[in-house]
Formats: sequence, structure tokens, C-alpha cells
Amino acid sequence: MRLVALGSQEQMAKALLEGEVDALIGIVDLEWWRRSNSMLGFRVSGLLEGSRHSVVMSIRNDWPLLPGILNKALATIPLTERHRINQRWLSAEMQGLQPLYLSGSEHAYLQSKRFRRIATGGYPPFSFIDRDGNLSGIAEDYWALIRTKLQLKVEELAPESFATVLNALERQEADLFVSTTATPDREAYALFSDSYEQFPIALATLRGQGFITDAASLEGQVVAVGESYSAYHLLRERYPAIIFLQVTNTAAALDAVVEGRAVAAADTLPVLQHLMAARGDDSLHLGGVTDAVYKLQIMVNKAHQPLLPLLNRAIATLTEQERITIQKRWMWRAVTTEKRVDYTLLGQILLGALLLIAAILVWNRRLSQQIRRRIEAERPLQEAAMLFQVSNNGVVLTDEKNTILRINPAFSEITGYSAEEVVGQTPSLLKSGHHPQAFYHQLWQMLLSQGYWEGEIWNRHKSGKIFPLWERIVVMRDKRGGVSGYLSQFSDIARRKLTEEEIRQRGNYDALTGLANRSLLLERLELAVKSHQQHGHKLALLMIGLDKFSQVNETMGYPSGDELLKQAALRLQAEIGELDTAARVGGDEFLLLLSERDDQIAVEESVRRLSTRLESVYTLPAGTTEVSASIGISLFPDDADSAEELLRNANLALARAKGVGGVHHYFTESMGQELRERYRLESDLRLAVAEGELGIHYQPIIDLASGRVCGVESLLRWQHKELGGISPGKFIPIAESSGLIQPLGSWVIESVCRQLQSWHAADLRLYAAVNVSPRQIPDGVSPSYLQQLMVAFGLTPDMLVLEITESTLAEDLDKVANWLREVRAQGFRVYLDDFGTGYSSLSYLKNFPVDAVKIDQSFVRDMVKDQRDYALVETIVALSKTLKLQVVAEGIETEGQRQRLCEMSCSYGQGYLFSRPQPPEQLDSWLHAH
Repeated sequence: MRLVALGSQEQMAKALLEGEVDALIGIVDLEWWRRSNSMLGFRVSGLLEGSRHSVVMSIRNDWPLLPGILNKALATIPLTERHRINQRWLSAEMQGLQPLYLSGSEHAYLQSKRFRRIATGGYPPFSFIDRDGNLSGIAEDYWALIRTKLQLKVEELAPESFATVLNALERQEADLFVSTTATPDREAYALFSDSYEQFPIALATLRGQGFITDAASLEGQVVAVGESYSAYHLLRERYPAIIFLQVTNTAAALDAVVEGRAVAAADTLPVLQHLMAARGDDSLHLGGVTDAVYKLQIMVNKAHQPLLPLLNRAIATLTEQERITIQKRWMWRAVTTEKRVDYTLLGQILLGALLLIAAILVWNRRLSQQIRRRIEAERPLQEAAMLFQVSNNGVVLTDEKNTILRINPAFSEITGYSAEEVVGQTPSLLKSGHHPQAFYHQLWQMLLSQGYWEGEIWNRHKSGKIFPLWERIVVMRDKRGGVSGYLSQFSDIARRKLTEEEIRQRGNYDALTGLANRSLLLERLELAVKSHQQHGHKLALLMIGLDKFSQVNETMGYPSGDELLKQAALRLQAEIGELDTAARVGGDEFLLLLSERDDQIAVEESVRRLSTRLESVYTLPAGTTEVSASIGISLFPDDADSAEELLRNANLALARAKGVGGVHHYFTESMGQELRERYRLESDLRLAVAEGELGIHYQPIIDLASGRVCGVESLLRWQHKELGGISPGKFIPIAESSGLIQPLGSWVIESVCRQLQSWHAADLRLYAAVNVSPRQIPDGVSPSYLQQLMVAFGLTPDMLVLEITESTLAEDLDKVANWLREVRAQGFRVYLDDFGTGYSSLSYLKNFPVDAVKIDQSFVRDMVKDQRDYALVETIVALSKTLKLQVVAEGIETEGQRQRLCEMSCSYGQGYLFSRPQPPEQLDSWLHAH
């Protein structure tokens, strides 16, 4: 590459448009200049990896305090505001440019490695196991983005406790841990990536203890932290005089505060928010934010040092929009700035307001003095703004005339009013009419005489409904003692007025059917297993699926579908005894725990009655219908010795029952063996290409009249290093269900094109047919992708034939039809494989544009001795000729079959009579011999 330096942006643009240079390299303002001057002859096409252009402010040397003030102000600008600025000044294509380029050696390194990743699974909201049994959280969302960017091959290890995870990394039994931060002792045995997110270490205290303005004030006092947690290491370095009580986790740390064993619990701000919300009580609040920062990093086994710079580069490409999406999903409320802030005046008001929120729990006259001291104290504006924004209580700040100056997001969420609707109004906007005028008179009398008021008040939501609040109001005074404003903090207590039974009902039962939910069922299943282990009794777990339930939703509407589920639930309840449990676990699936069935005969009788009940007619809003039920059955202790294994086995049995169609099926050990074998094959298939276990064999396609070789069919083969040859009928379905079919299919097509290029160079004019899975259409074999391959390998479209099956046509009629038209318009031929083995074959020939049909070998095999097969083959050939379609007969093994096909005017064929599928080097010798 030759670099040319030019004097101005105008000269650069002119040189590019006149062809004197091929590309321009500039910073982001080059793109702004292009747009503002309507230069449409070129566009931004990429960012140089690692290139950063920082925009900074220059400050006079004789104003030394201003840089610090500006840095504090800039630190409070949230990602949402930065994104808004980018949207205003940068084009969409510039905003989305986040390059990640890998060299050939780097790509080869990643493809050759399989990294063992371990997680805690118990650290919400960073990394935890959700109700569906999947790892979720902030760290998991970031990890999914980073893993996708690098296309990492990862083995997911079972989640462990935090201490066990660290021990696994130290003993090199794991390679990656994505939700942690670097500490000196950890850096002794592991590497750490750059930070991909960071949060302050915060403190949770009892609500009556007030706000901790300085963590140093906790010297000599007890602060509870999770054992080996990063909060402990970060705070211990800064505040060695604090007494740290190490407990099992942060939930236990909060318990220590409630029980009086500690004055505060420490962890990151999101973790404390999540755990305090999960507790469901108001005994704790966010009591302070320290200057310690928890940086989310990826912990890497030192044996994989080359991976570290690749992870850092992937982190650097994370876009602001990606970060905002994750923050909105997991943080209670995004920290946003509604309008430009006067950081010299409003910042002081916000600072005082936030300090007052914590202090209003102290019900005495010293409150005003404490507030004034905190207003005068200099505290970072970012901490104050964050506390104000993320509080789950509504906060409103007024002036001395009770005119609203500012509200927080929780105010809008609780009342329904936005800031634009209430700023400039008075809080009387919320009056509900529930209280007499004397109530408000007493409120103001106490507020002005004692400096505060606290109690229950009913307000009116924007929607018109009234609801109860618990509100605290304090008077803000200036230095002269005059009233400067009022601060109100309130929380919606409607939820607390629910009865315990209502809360239990919502947490443990399905809202639609009234049956137990998955959580309650699993709890009862655990108890039942333990009880039966002690007393030697048997129990059965039935997993039930309503067959073709989705068709009811699609044809009769969702109200009818919901009604069907309700009626099915009633029929289940009618079958169970007092000690049994019926649960809806999602969609059309139910679980039935039968605790009083001593033998399989009793279970069989219950299943028979249950099937009869479920398959009776349902009367629905849109009419009547019938559905069948598939039932998977797992018995304890015959099939499993734990609740988890019992549930898994019932699920496997249900899958087998659905495969047969509308029956019940008991779990067998062979199902477990099949599952283990399937998992192993899927895992090994991910590495098969890199380890050279996959190859392509080619079977010649012959002109039956002349014997000339006109093409080949490409057939994927897997020679496992331990298991030997594995049938495509076994591993192709695994590739389709696991999503591996896309990269695997691309590898096959590109390998075939490379072989065609070799044959073309050797003057062998052949076409190659490639089998295309329904899962590859349309994205995996898009017309643009196929055309790129033709250009890259110097081929023409007529040299590549795409073979599809009748099941492909049944997947998505419109999608497949459009794809067929597009690829054939570019010159590619499409063959319909295994013709006659599916259904609706004639309608497919009529409605879908294909070039040829391939007669399945099951018809060809017996056509000489079976008159019906002969007639079918003859009919297919005659029909194809009428429709001007070519015909290829598969599985020709005898000369008699070839002669009969020639008599029918079948043009082409393939089979063992001519050649078995062969690897390319053997086929080359065969071709030269024939």
C-alpha cells in the first residue's frame, strides 16, 4: 500500500473522485464533512482496528480547578445520551462500524482450540441460572456477544460456587470465567481481559441508619461481604481499618445486617439492587456508594495467553447500542439525563436531595442540621445522580412555593406522569379525594413545625385509579434557616396490602390454569423423592404434551387455545389423588406427579384413564375440537434415583412418544444411552472439520445411453477417530438440530467448488450435485453467496447442482419458492432428490420450479422383479418427460435395471453398477480409466 498525504479534506475528496487515490483514511469528522457537503461519490466502508480518535477539551493553565469539574460533569453523561449525540451527527453506517479482523493464524488458533468455560450460576444479576435452567445475566449477555464475535468453541462446565470456580482456574481445570475482576492474588495464577463493564461498590444498610457519606467513617465497624468476593479485596485495600465479616454470599451478608451482626453489606450496585428487590421487604436500603469500582473482566487460564489479546479486541468492538440494550434489560432503570444540567447550581440541589433521602429516617430536630452539613459537603456528582436515578422509591424535589423542580424515573413509573407533565406543577396534581381537607391541614402543620412528615397517603395515578403510598416529606432550609424547598420520597405499598395467600398463589401457581407451576412441582418432586427413599415406596412422573395444540391456536384463535388448556387442566385434576400434583410447565406441556401408585399396573391404569379424558371433545369459543395426548413416563426408583434425573427421563420418554404419535411411552435405559451418544457426537462434530475427520466422496452420474460420465453427486462422510465411519443418517440430523448445519454446509459447498476448480483445470468437464438441508435455505445458500463462490473459484453456475428433498418444499412454501426462482434465474440447476418417498409429490412438480427429479433407490432396487415398482418408475419417467424434466435413477446395481431404465428412456443414473462413492483422488483414477 502506498500512502499519499494531501492538504485538506477537499483535496482528499477530489483525488478519490478523480481516481488519483483508491481510498481515504480519516477520522470521524471526515464522514461529517462528506455528508454536510453532499459528497455522494464515496462512502465510509470501515474502521481501522485499534485506531482511536479522542475528542478532548483544552483548558487555560491559570484555571487549575476547571478540568476536575468538567471531568465530573462528563462522567455523569450516560451511554444513552452519548448514543443520541452519535445518532445526530454520525450516519447509520458509521455508528455500526465496529471492526474485528482476525488474521489467518489467529483464526486457525481459535478453530483449533476448545475452551472450558466455568460459571458460578448463583451471582444475580451478573450470572445466574434462570427458571428455564439457563445461565442468564449481565455477564452472560456480554459473553454471548464476545463469543459470537470470535466464534469460539466452548465446552460449558457445570456451574459451581464462587470459591470452587477460582480453585478450578488455579488448578487449570477450567480455562475461562467471565464474571469476575482482577485482584493481586488471582493475577498470580490467571490472566485478565480488559474491562467490558464496570459498577461501583455500594453499601446496603438498615433503613433507619441513614446515609453513609464516607466509607472511612466505617472504621472499626463490621461490614459483611461474600467470601473471596471482589468487594472484599477492593475495599480491604482502601479501608484496612474496617472489620470485614466474610459470609457465604451477598444474600447472607444482607441477612447479617438485618440480624445486627454488621452495620452494612457490600457488593456491586446491581447485585445489591437485585437482592434487596428479591427480599420483598423495606428493612434495607441503598446506604452509600464507595469510590471502589468493580470491573467486569474475563479470567483466562495462563495456558491460553494468545486468547487474551483476541478477547480484548472483541471487547473493544462492543457498540454503545449493544451495551445500552444489556443495561436496559438488567438494570432497574437506565441512568438518563432528561435535559442539560446546570452542574454548579442544580448539582448542589441534587446532592443535598440525595443525602436527605437517606437521612429522613432520623425523626428528631437534629435532621435539619445533618441535612445542612451534607449539603455543604463536597461529594462527587456522579454518585449523587446515580442514587437519585436508580432508587426504587419515587422522589420529587420542589422549591419553597411547592413547585416541582425535578422528579426521578421511579416517580414516573409509580404515578404514570412524565417529567414534562409535572415540572412546574404542584404535587396537588396527584390528590385523589380520598382524604378530607383536615388531613392535609395536619400534614402541613406537622411538616412546618417539626421539619418532616411521614405516613400513608392515597394518590391518583394518571390513569385515574387511586392507590396507597408510604410517603416521607422533609423541609429543606438555607443557611439562614429559611425554607428553600421540600423533598418527598414515596413507595407504592399496594403490593404489601396483598394477603400472604395471594402472594403464595402468584409465586407457585400457573395464572391461566390454576395448576402448580414448574417451581412448586420441582419442590414437591424433591420432597416426594426423599420421602420415598426413606420408606421404599414408588412414584411416577408423567410428562404430557397435547398433540397439534398449535393448530388450535392458528385455526381457532388464542382465546380458544387458552380455554382448551383450562379444560385440560380440570381433566388432569380430576384424575389425581390428594398426595399427587398436577402442574403446567409451559405451552401445552403438563407434569403429573403420582405418589400413590405402588406398581406399574396402577400407573398404566391411570395413564389409560387420563388419555381417555384428554382425548374427549373440547367445547371452545370458536367451536368444538379433539386433541390427542403424548405421555412420557418415568418411574422412581426404577428409572432414576433423583428428582432431576426423573424429570429428564420423563422428558426423553415424551419425545419418544411424540415421535411415534399420540401414545404413551415409558423411559428405557436405551433412551439415556441415545442421549449420551447424541451429546458426544454433537460435541465431536464441532471439531471434526478441524481434525480432518470429515471428507467428501463423489459418485459418478452416468448417461445411461452412452455410458459417458456427465457429473458426480457429492456425499459427506465422517470417519471418527475412535468410532470409525458414522452414517450421514445419524450425524446430519444432529447437525441440523444443533445449528451446525450452516457452517458444515458452507464447508461442503466450498470444498466441492474447490474440487470442481481442480477438475476444470485438468480439462474434466463435470458438474457436481450438492445436497442442501432445509435449514440452509435461504441464508446458507443465498444466491449472492453462490455467485461469490462462482467468481472465487472461476466456475459457472451450470457446474453446480443443488439437490433438495420433498421435505424441504414442505418447510416454508413461500420462502423456498422464492429461493428456487432466484437461484435458477442465476443459472444454477435444482434437482428434487428421493422423489416419490414423501407426500404431495405431484403438486410439488406443478408448483415448484426444478430441473430434474431423482428416483429413489427403493423403487429402482426391485423394479425388475416387482411389477408395482416397475410401474411406478415408468410413471415417474413418463411424467417427467411430459413436464420437460430430466430424470436420474439412483441405486442402479444390475445390468437388468440399467436396460429396463434405458427402455423407459430414463436418461441418467448412478449406483454400484458403475461406481461406489469414492474420495477425489480415487475418483480421478477411475475417471481416467473410464
